[in-house]
Amino acid sequence: MISPNISTGYNLGWNVFNEKLTGEFTQDTKTLSGTQLRYLNSFPMMVEGRYHIGELGTTTTPYFGFGVGTIYSEKRTEMGVFVSTTNSGSLD
Repeated sequence: MISPNISTGYNLGWNVFNEKLTGEFTQDTKTLSGTQLRYLNSFPMMVEGRYHIGELGTTTTPYFGFGVGTIYSEKRTEMGVFVSTTNSGSLD
């Protein structure tokens, strides 16, 4: 808490998604058939600020907030002995 109604904080996370697909996959002039495993790892990093309305310490304290930061993402696709990895970052 910076003052009785203003607070700051941060948000760090790690989100993991995966998917398993079977079939034919075409990219440009190449076609492969089989099972494809896809993974997405996302790491959000934000600094936050909040304005609290009312008295803190009660059962429910509403607030307004904002966050600024970035997200680092890694996408990985596996198919047989082939692996493709793409890294990217974006600014929110």
